[in-house]
Amino acid sequence: MTTGKSQFILSFDCEGKWGMASDPAMVNSHAIGDTSLKWAYQQILESLDQFSIPSSFGVVGLFAQDLSAFEAFDATHGAEPAYASWFHNPKAAFRARNTDGWFYPTLIEDIQNCKIHEVSSHSYTHLPFHNESVTREIVENELRTMNQFMQSKGVSLQSMIYPRNQVAHTDLLPEFRISGYRDSNDKRSAYGSKIGTLVDEFNVFSKSSAHSRQEVPIKIPAGYFLNWRNGPRLVIPPTITVQRFNHLLDHAEKTGGVVHMWLHPHNLITGKNQVQLFNRVLQSVAQRQSQGSLSVLTMGDYCKQISTPSTSPN
Repeated sequence: MTTGKSQFILSFDCEGKWGMASDPAMVNSHAIGDTSLKWAYQQILESLDQFSIPSSFGVVGLFAQDLSAFEAFDATHGAEPAYASWFHNPKAAFRARNTDGWFYPTLIEDIQNCKIHEVSSHSYTHLPFHNESVTREIVENELRTMNQFMQSKGVSLQSMIYPRNQVAHTDLLPEFRISGYRDSNDKRSAYGSKIGTLVDEFNVFSKSSAHSRQEVPIKIPAGYFLNWRNGPRLVIPPTITVQRFNHLLDHAEKTGGVVHMWLHPHNLITGKNQVQLFNRVLQSVAQRQSQGSLSVLTMGDYCKQISTPSTSPN
């Protein structure tokens, strides 16, 4: 589908340590903690306000609550093989009375207070849906529990970001009135081949995506991960990343395409000069938005634009 105008979508995978629950390093102290996470989200929300950029925050349900919410869920589902494995490290941390970086109880309110952003689903526990023992019933339970939690917060979910971009059982989404999901592209994923993603980061001639088709649910273009300047990714100069996104935006303006950028808020904690890189890209987006050559949408609003009454979830 062509809308006739270039568009930009920005989404965040909001997960704290739940995104790396399978990593034993998360049991002990880590750069990602309560204080650093609050700092990262504050930086992001201030930048989005400064540049007037509405965004989609894909939130993990447990991350946006507290230890008691985990204990209640674990009491009911913790014995199931998929969860028993996924919860092994978190429970070790909690037994040691270390909850630092696992919970951010005011996150949803912090996002909602900005008025222009969307709260999306990033599942309830961040259990990767391609993991062993993850059944269709478990995926359905993740969606249902997340939906119930969000309803308690006054949030009507419209879009989905799958844990680790492991797309599965998309036909379940309309049952929970979720109109679309961020598609996956392993070549551009933070979780894809390390060599492949590094090489792709140097492609300054990357092209914007064609618009989604009218289908149920809608596949929102997978987009491009904002380079996380850590480890091997430090070899990629910030100027290359900025040049790449500028070319993407130029291509979108010429073709009426869409540019979807995504990242983890905690990348700002562990990435070298990550805030500056983030702001440089946002500045370019804001300039084009003010000139009227680029429209900025949340994932939910993008789905509304693509949908027709016959394709919207009932």
